[in-house]
Amino acid sequence: MKSSSCLITKTEYNRGLVRDIALQDPRLREALEELGIDTCCGGGRKIKSALKETGITLEELEAQLEAALNSTDAPPMIDWNKKTDRELIDFLVNVHHASLHRQLPEFDRWFVRALKVHADHIGELLPVYKLFTALRTELEPHLLKEEMMVFPAILNRRPPEEMKSVLKELEAEHAGAGDTLRKLNALTDGYKTPEFACPTVEMLYDGLMRLESALHDHIYLENNILFPRAVAKK
Repeated sequence: MKSSSCLITKTEYNRGLVRDIALQDPRLREALEELGIDTCCGGGRKIKSALKETGITLEELEAQLEAALNSTDAPPMIDWNKKTDRELIDFLVNVHHASLHRQLPEFDRWFVRALKVHADHIGELLPVYKLFTALRTELEPHLLKEEMMVFPAILNRRPPEEMKSVLKELEAEHAGAGDTLRKLNALTDGYKTPEFACPTVEMLYDGLMRLESALHDHIYLENNILFPRAVAKK
């Protein structure tokens, strides 16, 4: 990323992809997410299209990116683009997957408790539960497929031609999960709890917000770093 006042050239603006910015520095990816620009499933979109969809001007984007690079307050961030496949996969399995395997069943218990108290006066609660159930139904076999088939194949350096179709399938599943997350976010108005809601609902909505953030990170690492490497290897 350039350090001058013009961070993005005209060519980059017209032809560059969101991931081209995000992969340069973890701070830039975080800045894009704060602006509402999807860097996980949407990493392959053109910068120009992403700005048009979010209503953000090029000048606003550049200001946010420059501020992110110049900030001295942010804690150190891992640049996964510089890590090995083994390091990245270990992180995905031992942190992201382990957390999901533990938390997804917990959400069901929270929903049952919340619905017993608030089903009649928090209108979106049951539709939110149905969306979450659909998400969980998609995620659990997806995680197992990655752990048992895809990650070992990547580490064993399977030929790119063997990997392309299964990785496209996983990316399509990522897109489906991303769509469900957007619906959950919209239905809960950004996971805002009503003032009269009990602590269980507050814990539930906070958990869903954290789940969305974690899945965005997970999908970003796979779609934009791990999977492209797997199909680029000779």
